[in-house]
Amino acid sequence: MRNQRTREEIAVINLVSEALRQAGHEVIEDTNFHDKPDWVFSLNGRRVAAECRLISLQELMRWSNSKRTMIPEKNYKIIFPIEPHLWIKKAIEDKKDKIPEYLKNSGAEEVWLITHADFTAGLTLYECSIWMLDVMRSAAAAIISEFSSIWFVHPESGANKLWDSGETRTDFSLLDSLTKDSPVASYSTLIGTLKDEDWSVSVGAENTVKTITLQPLDNRYKIEEE
Repeated sequence: MRNQRTREEIAVINLVSEALRQAGHEVIEDTNFHDKPDWVFSLNGRRVAAECRLISLQELMRWSNSKRTMIPEKNYKIIFPIEPHLWIKKAIEDKKDKIPEYLKNSGAEEVWLITHADFTAGLTLYECSIWMLDVMRSAAAAIISEFSSIWFVHPESGANKLWDSGETRTDFSLLDSLTKDSPVASYSTLIGTLKDEDWSVSVGAENTVKTITLQPLDNRYKIEEE
């Protein structure tokens, strides 16, 4: 296990911790934990374990089964669908089977999942709109897991609680009405350079811009490739 957190995890945990304190909660961190789970703290006397889950370009490529290899220092144009409901679904499914491990390792009474956008890329991969948060909240309420609270943290919108165990569950199929224009009419284009694991804006004539089109996770739709 890692003996320190990533820069992104530090930023994300600080934002969630501050949001909890502003809401009037007492938050006391157990500094012995940095991985599996990423954060252990006392919330008003109740011991909580939290695991961070990055929703990054690399994850979108993995989830869409993209076989393209990206070469550092080359410029890429990435076209990808905006499917926040399926991002949350994938993030929960990726981590939910590890909940017993997090509980055992930490001695916590419950486990939270903190999903988050990329904080180190030098540009925002996707904007965080009110629509996106509404869709994410509905998805978090629809996917069954033993997480007692699910959050999404974004550089622009800060820490957002999506769902907790005291709230009503919903039916995932009902999300069709919220996402009827996505991903057919909603997708983003990112142009940047891969440097190690981080992105930065650096589009120069000396580097060829290669296009990678990620197909929707919802197989009812397709994006025409350039």
